[in-house]
Amino acid sequence: MATPILGSPFSKRGDATSEASVPIHGRPVSKLKPPAGYGSQNASAPTSPRNDWLTIVESDSLSNDLFDLKEMIMDLQRDNKALAQVNSTKEEIVFWATRENEWLKAELAVLRAHEDAETEEERAKIRDMDRIRETVRSFGEEWVSQAKDEQRVLRETISTLRAEKERMDNSFSVMVEQLRDAQGKALRTDALEDELREMKMRCDALDQQRAAMEHFVVEANEAKARRGSSVDLEEELNVLRLQKTDFETKAEAASRELDGLKKEHKRMSKNYGILRTEHAGLQARVASLTSEREKNNAELAALTETTRDLKVSLIESEQVYKVLKAKYDEVATSHKDSLQDREDLEQAVEDVEAEKQLVESKLKAARAAKLALTEKIGELYDLLEASEAKTLELDQTRIKHETKLEAMEKENKALAKNLQLVAGRGHKAVGGQARAPNVTEGRPVSVVETQERKARDDVAELGETVTALKGDLAGMQRAKDVANGVITKLRQTVAKLDGEKTQLQGRVASLEEETRAAARHTAEALKDRDNTEATLHSRIAALTEETAALQTRLVEAQSTTQATQSDLETVVEALRAERAELEGRLRDQSEEHRLAGFALEQTISQMLEQRASGLGEAEARADDLKARLVQVEGELASVREQNERMIWKRGVDEVEQDQAVYCGTEDAKFAELHKELKGKVDSIADEKAALEAALVSTTEEHEVVVADLLSDKAALETRLASSVDANNDAISHLEAALATVTAEKAALEQEVESLRIVIAQHQEQTATGAKDSVEETTERAVVGAEVRRLNNGVRWGLMGAGIAASFGAGMALRSPKKPGFK
Repeated sequence: MATPILGSPFSKRGDATSEASVPIHGRPVSKLKPPAGYGSQNASAPTSPRNDWLTIVESDSLSNDLFDLKEMIMDLQRDNKALAQVNSTKEEIVFWATRENEWLKAELAVLRAHEDAETEEERAKIRDMDRIRETVRSFGEEWVSQAKDEQRVLRETISTLRAEKERMDNSFSVMVEQLRDAQGKALRTDALEDELREMKMRCDALDQQRAAMEHFVVEANEAKARRGSSVDLEEELNVLRLQKTDFETKAEAASRELDGLKKEHKRMSKNYGILRTEHAGLQARVASLTSEREKNNAELAALTETTRDLKVSLIESEQVYKVLKAKYDEVATSHKDSLQDREDLEQAVEDVEAEKQLVESKLKAARAAKLALTEKIGELYDLLEASEAKTLELDQTRIKHETKLEAMEKENKALAKNLQLVAGRGHKAVGGQARAPNVTEGRPVSVVETQERKARDDVAELGETVTALKGDLAGMQRAKDVANGVITKLRQTVAKLDGEKTQLQGRVASLEEETRAAARHTAEALKDRDNTEATLHSRIAALTEETAALQTRLVEAQSTTQATQSDLETVVEALRAERAELEGRLRDQSEEHRLAGFALEQTISQMLEQRASGLGEAEARADDLKARLVQVEGELASVREQNERMIWKRGVDEVEQDQAVYCGTEDAKFAELHKELKGKVDSIADEKAALEAALVSTTEEHEVVVADLLSDKAALETRLASSVDANNDAISHLEAALATVTAEKAALEQEVESLRIVIAQHQEQTATGAKDSVEETTERAVVGAEVRRLNNGVRWGLMGAGIAASFGAGMALRSPKKPGFK
């Protein structure tokens, strides 16, 4: 490769002092300074390859640590679920132990009643009681089977609704991913714009090369007049032609990249249309949910009517309750077979103890999980210490580089002073040579000029080294900032895990306390079983006095039921209004997302148009430069021909005289050409600045649009979360109200049974004679009919409660939730 000529842009890029022209015949030195931004390529490298590799390794390590932390958090969540399941199992054990105690008491009363039935009439009454009890039991089994079927149907409905919810959540996630893809496309557009900016800088470099070539023409004329060779100039022209070819190739590659980006934009628009179609499907699903809500409202109305019928049936069946209670009173006087009942109860206690051991084993597993969590937290602390040690090492390396940079800056200042001294001596020497007779025509460049060029090269290399060191220091500082951020996040994660550990310890302690309370409750239940037999007779005597109070409480229970029904209707209306409000918000958010997507498409299209227009202008300027280069080459050829003719026709003295005149003319012509080219360069620089400003404003607008979309998404998720919490609170309220109504119903049934016992006793006391078989048969038929009607009424009541519970669960499941919300 040929040696770069002094003043060429290929000598050292970024060194403005190396582009000065050589003085010709004592003329002043002119300087061609590059435009703003030229020669700053080395300063744009923020980090060295080694620092980039270290940053990548550290980021991978931190990503693995964050993944481990996520797995630990998931393990903690599973442990919490297991503890909640153990707690629910314990509550269920206590509940069924209490129920079994009540059942044993009832069986004890039945056995005692059987033992006291000594006469034939009493045995007949007991047989009637058994038949009635069998009838009630059969109806009860039927109710249980129907309730199980209804529960199975409700579970299937719930699973279907949950699957639908998951599908909607997945659709929303897909929309978010496509929005991220659009952001990636925008970043890719920014990269292409950066490449266009680099091409503009290369155009500026070509302008400078053209200016340098004009200077080379002057040097060539002078060298030709001195019978010199033009080989160096031709080699420089060949280099310029190669640079021109390279620029054309890269321009074509940029055009192909732009076409690919347009195709990608078309594909993204097609995907956006698909998203709109899915949004329409979601709206259709909302309409179907609305129709289902109307259907549930109709079922609620039917349930209200059924409740009213149940109240009427309860009032009509009071007489039947009186007859049945008379027979239950006879059975309640039995006190035998208590030993067998005691053995059964002890067996139940042993079962409770077995369940207690199971709970203790689960507690041990929870403690083991807690120990594992402690070990993981220790590992996190070790990782934190390692990160801090790495930060200290980076600080030490940074200090070493700063020291080295200061030393190199001092050396740079010393070389600059030496360069000034050499330049001063060189100018003096060159000026004296110009004033001396032209005796040294055709000799090589002087030693002073060679030293000056070498000094400039050394200064340029030192500047590049300093720039690279500054980039390395900036990269190390950024790596340190990243490491500090990761350390802060790790500390926050460790603090969060400590808090969860404390909560887990509190839950374990509360579970142990509840286990001990359950054991005490079991012991108290055994003690109460022994005391029940003593208090049974006194309770029978007190039932007579409670008959009047029972009537009053019956009226109060009916009023309470009505109030509860009105509260349920109020809550349902509130849930309907809230559901309508949520649907309206969902529609508004969908419209906002659609408008945001449309604005994003417009922004991307504007950016593409601006980029295309800038590329076209750059190509036009490149064509102008090519034409101007051809013109300059033609002028150079003509100058060569004229010089050859002058050398052959005239003598040495005439050649010198004509050369002086010709040089003056050519200097004036090239000065005008230089002025014109400089004006074009300034106009190109202004256009470049305008394009960069437009690009910056477009990028800022795009960032604002993306930030608005993210904020709208966060606000929507917050509103959905609040709505879900409100729906869950409403469902909890409905469940509590349903449990209260069930408990009141059970209490009411017990009191009605007590009232029947008292009324039966009163009837027996006022009876004057025995009843014949016909009246007894008639009474039994009436009793059977009333019992069947009562059972039907109770069954409809249970079905109404189940429908109310399923309606509440359906409203909870159909309420929108964000993905992963609990």
